[in-house]
Amino acid sequence: MLRLSSMDPLTHIRWITAANPGYMIDKGTNQYLLGREKITVIDVALPTEENIAGIMDQAHAMGGQKIATILLTHLHRDHLSGALALK
Repeated sequence: MLRLSSMDPLTHIRWITAANPGYMIDKGTNQYLLGREKITVIDVALPTEENIAGIMDQAHAMGGQKIATILLTHLHRDHLSGALALK
């Protein structure tokens, strides 16, 4: 059984899948959160209240005080549409 402690770096890496299922993206776009107090978010798929709240909930659960950086892996709508809403 894998157990994570508060010192394990994996406790500061999470992902949340956006509710945008489709042919090319299966159940939805994966969005990743990295960090502790200052969180980096990789790809923000949707600007919806539900998606932004989910990202913020995960950030707070990680001990995040703020979203410090948003990284976009590429310029497809399903990877960047929520970036301005999260900012």
